[in-house]
Amino acid sequence: MIDTLHLFTKHFKLLTINRFSHKEGGLTFSDEGLTFVIKRFSNNSKGTLYIKCPSLPKALFGNNLAEVRDGDFHEIVDRIQRIASEAGLQLHVKAEELQVSRVDFCMNITLQDDMTVEDCIMSLDRYSLSRCKRKRYPEGGHESIYYKSRQNQLTFYNKIRNLKKDGDI
Repeated sequence: MIDTLHLFTKHFKLLTINRFSHKEGGLTFSDEGLTFVIKRFSNNSKGTLYIKCPSLPKALFGNNLAEVRDGDFHEIVDRIQRIASEAGLQLHVKAEELQVSRVDFCMNITLQDDMTVEDCIMSLDRYSLSRCKRKRYPEGGHESIYYKSRQNQLTFYNKIRNLKKDGDI
């Protein structure tokens, strides 16, 4: 399933600036788990519109344990178009035709009853991946482990613990 999604386009018109603030090196507006950022924008230049969603499941369902399915695509598209319009943006491209600059895929893994996430992370800590740095978080702890190269990252973590810590369950 898709977790993080970043989109962009140069095909838009800013009708009103009222809902935007100056942040992230541009004009920014956030609502319902989506952040719209316009960079390199002036009266003479159109700039680029970035649409960022750090967690599609959290934006759609209120937590990141639920999985986004193909059937949720139209809800995502409708939400982008609705919030863009409410923010004073007019997209000159269909939301489903926006360009993708980042996508993070994820998968929930159900463990057998006798296994813990900590046990799995300790087991994974014994392995290395070619051309990847391995790191645990917190430093030396067993909450998560990731392998990172210049272009990719593979992360394993205890999602239930994070949801409890955030008060989502």
